[in-house]
Amino acid sequence: MSLYDHLLKHPLAANILMFLMLLAGVWGFNQLQSQLFPNFEFARVNIQVELEGASAERVRNQLLLPIESQLSNLSQVASFQSVAQPGRAQILVNLADGINPQQGRQLLQEELQDLNFPAGTSELSFSSPAFNEDVARLLLYGQVELEELAALALQAQQQLLAAGLTEVQLSGMPRSELVIEVDANQLLALGMSLDDLARRIQTQFRSQGAGRIQANADATQLVLDAPDWSAASLRQMVLQQTEQGILRLGDVARIQESLVSGQSVLEYQGMPAVGLRVRRSADQDSLENAERLMQWQSEFVASLPDSLSLRVYGETWRIVQAQLQLVLSNGIGGMLLVILVLFLFLRSRTALWVAAGLPVAFLGTLAAMGVLNISLNTISLFGFIIALGIIVDDAIVVAEDATQLKEQGMPGDQAARTAAKRMFPAVLASSLTTIAAFMPLVLIGGQFGSFIIDIPLVVTLAILASLIECFVILPGHLAHSKVTAPGRLRLAFDAGFQRFQQRAFLPLIQQAMRQPFLVLSLLAVISMLTLGLVQSGRVAFVPQPNLEGQTLNAQLAFHADADPEVVRQTARGLAAKAEAINQQLGGEFIINILLQYNDPISPTQASLSLELTSDTDRPLTNAELIAQLQQDFVAPDDLRSFTFGRNFRGPGGSGDLGIELWGADIRTLKQASERLQAFLQDMDELEAVSDNLPWGDLAWQLQLTPEAVRLGVSAEQIASQLSALSSSLQLAEIDHPLGELPVRLRLPEHERNHISALGQLPIQLGGQSLPLASLAEGQLERSLDRISARNGRVAIVVSATDNSGQLSALYPWLEDNILAELAADYGIQYRFTGEAEALQEFFSSTRVAIGVAMLMIVLILAWVFASWIWTAVVLITLPFGLIGAVLGHWLMGLPLSTVSILGFIGLSGIVVNNAIVLVSVYRRQLKEGHDSQQAIINASLSRLRPVLLTTLTTMLGLTPLMLETSLDAALLQPMAVGIVFGLGFATLLILIVLPVLMSLVNRSKLVWHRGWLSITKGQLG
Repeated sequence: MSLYDHLLKHPLAANILMFLMLLAGVWGFNQLQSQLFPNFEFARVNIQVELEGASAERVRNQLLLPIESQLSNLSQVASFQSVAQPGRAQILVNLADGINPQQGRQLLQEELQDLNFPAGTSELSFSSPAFNEDVARLLLYGQVELEELAALALQAQQQLLAAGLTEVQLSGMPRSELVIEVDANQLLALGMSLDDLARRIQTQFRSQGAGRIQANADATQLVLDAPDWSAASLRQMVLQQTEQGILRLGDVARIQESLVSGQSVLEYQGMPAVGLRVRRSADQDSLENAERLMQWQSEFVASLPDSLSLRVYGETWRIVQAQLQLVLSNGIGGMLLVILVLFLFLRSRTALWVAAGLPVAFLGTLAAMGVLNISLNTISLFGFIIALGIIVDDAIVVAEDATQLKEQGMPGDQAARTAAKRMFPAVLASSLTTIAAFMPLVLIGGQFGSFIIDIPLVVTLAILASLIECFVILPGHLAHSKVTAPGRLRLAFDAGFQRFQQRAFLPLIQQAMRQPFLVLSLLAVISMLTLGLVQSGRVAFVPQPNLEGQTLNAQLAFHADADPEVVRQTARGLAAKAEAINQQLGGEFIINILLQYNDPISPTQASLSLELTSDTDRPLTNAELIAQLQQDFVAPDDLRSFTFGRNFRGPGGSGDLGIELWGADIRTLKQASERLQAFLQDMDELEAVSDNLPWGDLAWQLQLTPEAVRLGVSAEQIASQLSALSSSLQLAEIDHPLGELPVRLRLPEHERNHISALGQLPIQLGGQSLPLASLAEGQLERSLDRISARNGRVAIVVSATDNSGQLSALYPWLEDNILAELAADYGIQYRFTGEAEALQEFFSSTRVAIGVAMLMIVLILAWVFASWIWTAVVLITLPFGLIGAVLGHWLMGLPLSTVSILGFIGLSGIVVNNAIVLVSVYRRQLKEGHDSQQAIINASLSRLRPVLLTTLTTMLGLTPLMLETSLDAALLQPMAVGIVFGLGFATLLILIVLPVLMSLVNRSKLVWHRGWLSITKGQLG
């Protein structure tokens, strides 16, 4: 007797295993954290380097080119994008498959550490972007001095961190600096360059070491005379000893602490504000963080003076809570429908034990999720809903077979064991094909692949748990379940189903088998009509469902030399217009208006952030609100672009056009970009047209004088010193109540930023200082504010937002009407990026996933049937599901999307399950001695009830979510619609068309066999 037989016969084995799974599930549930979406880990490394005062073109030539040359030789680097801006460079490196961010950072640090950069270049910094989900955002505001706000914001930050919140970012904080200003004439008189003076100050104020004290394994560094970087101490620094006396730094320089110019400013309701952004780390629970935040908030607000207020907005944790409740409520509704169908189709005791397997399988899945650290999020819970109907299918097949054996007179324990053993191959095969369909989804790359990875993992874990429940726990319960006399309702239902089976289904099958080509012709017509729905656009395709968020961001980008007052007044005017729209709608539509401008990185940009009411109950959509904000908007001459962030939930939204241009010098590319933008701006379908190469300030383009050539001066020498003179040199950072206080040395503002003073700037050459005018002359030209490159190739990306919803149809039209001509006129090349590039990446990895899924399904079927013919017959049923899925999208008014395609892949594994069981029963009928036609009919009749039951349970498990009207469910609905309609339609076709195909296979075998016999007899005769 086998171990499995012992396990099935043991009187307590089933209950012990069930208890252990339940206990493990409770443990696993306590290990899980709640969050909105799964954690992301981007296989990328971000490299940053700075050269203060350098133009974007100089940054490109002297910083980026050496780095890009090194990156191009690394096999561990898949691709990289670089951006040069005035004073700094950034490179985003995409790592090759199999290289994690930590390995990538270490590798790049080693490979780039020996590169030579110009003097004054900062050290390379390496970081990896991480997906840290927001918990909430806070605003501290009031009619007080900004310094008072900042001090309280720092206090709030420290309290939140002490309360267990791991990441609290501040914005709108005033930043001070200690500035040493010395004019060019003073430097010439001293015979020093700005660099010389910087080194002199740093040397005098350097910390003096006094050795170490060693105590066991610890060492303490002693510092003697720690430097005093105060303004008073700096003024007393001795520069020179002259006949007239001691020359101190304060005699030639102005030294004072002041606010940093051009710093970011936040305004809320016309008052200054400081923002706090609370985010959770990857290992934290959003709802637990929310509890800590609310507890802190109640204590902090009570301590605020009357002049200050705290505003909490952007509460992502509430979305987490709402979406989890949404999926759970739909899951519970689906479970109740599944249980109702079980009790309708099965005997009450059998239905009870099958239904009892649901919590057992789910808790077993939770235990595995706890071990694998899979969180409770919208996506993983959707995986549970998909699995809800699937996991009872196995139990239904075994329980139905055991019940039939009992009714034939077999003892209960023997019937349970026999049913489990003889249905094991077919059930295992159907489970493996479902896993084979879902698991390759983990191969889908990019951000979207990371986003949906929990679905295949959870479905696979649930199916594995259901197999344990079905073949070990369920037989033990069925063995001790007594056969009771059915009640009147049961007898009435069984009699009604029997009449349907004999009077409707049986004649239909017999007629279909007599006219197989008519059936196949009708199927072909349905297939063609379905294909026509897609090709005609009646069922459109969009990359991803558009999920409107509760925030809307307006971005105002001005030319580099725009007046800051114009930037500020334009942004305030837009905020006033948003408030007016809100008041017209009753004052409860826009619940938060936050204005931000003077960002240090982008000083000529302003942003307006609007927080809106619930997605499901609002008087305007995001698009309608945008239209009203843009209506009658008078753009100032300095405004370069006026765009709105899409703010879709999920991995992104559709509708973004990107066209990359390359193959010429940067200024030719800019000319081509401006011509392309002018063309796109005239198209009604597009808005927010811009490129990623804005013009910068007017720059002084220098040429060496004959005197400079005679002295052997290079342009790089002058450019290096001029960069330092026109910006500032940071000497140190010291502690300050509002954070680190930088100490900077620079020329006065009128000398740094005014062309009239440019010629007098001192250039240090071999111990002597000469004015710039004697060494170089030049002219004003518009500089480039940003230079982008991909894999070392300088390029410009022209982008726009599409409003038509048919962006894929726009690509060939653009190629024919503008891009081909543009490429010929400017000698450039182009390609589509944005949505097109994302789709290409998605379909590339999806093709791999589909190929792997199909290969695994074929191998599983071939192993089970040991026949290529029957494998092919079952595979033919796959398109049945796709037809139903497309028709379902059409009936529900949904476009096809990438989410729909993922549903099609998973559907393929579910659809073949019923076909596997039907073919298996047919082959068993043949072995029992029935002729082929009767075996087909017997198999179809005997599997009608379980096929309908397993299909209904899977469909009903997803039905509540499919019918959900909340926009929170819009991301998941396409997959639910595809599975429900696809499985329902495929089941009808399988019950009718599969017997026809089986009959044709038998006829072809018979014809081939007779032909072979006649040939053989002719040869023998």
